[in-house]
Amino acid sequence: MSDRDLEAGGPASVVTDDRKLENSADMDIPSATATLATSTTDLPVSATPPQFHELKPTLTSRSARAAQHTLETFQTSPHNPRNWSSSKKWRVTLTVALTGFISTCGSSIGVPGIHAVMDEFGVTNEKIGVLLTTFYVLGLG
Repeated sequence: MSDRDLEAGGPASVVTDDRKLENSADMDIPSATATLATSTTDLPVSATPPQFHELKPTLTSRSARAAQHTLETFQTSPHNPRNWSSSKKWRVTLTVALTGFISTCGSSIGVPGIHAVMDEFGVTNEKIGVLLTTFYVLGLG
């Protein structure tokens, strides 16, 4: 123990970078890097980190609450396609298939008659004849 330690009231220790240095007064350590530390057992109870709970969204609008209810009950809902009867599933499937088929046929069914329509109205420009099919397909979109 040195005279300097006795004057200060005992041996001094400094904790830096998780290491404890004994008799740090004899070492050349800048004061900005030396920090006094206490063990975590000396901390008051209020210094413990707060407990975090799972956050749940707060539904503020009527539509959001209705959507949440729909999602929660969708497994047993009659709106769920998995709960439909076989006949309803087939009706929906055939409706979608026929709609796609009819729109495709409708766009090409007038192509063979383009020349007859052009002759009847006295149009010789082929580009005008193609407009019949073009506008039908654009109308579908």
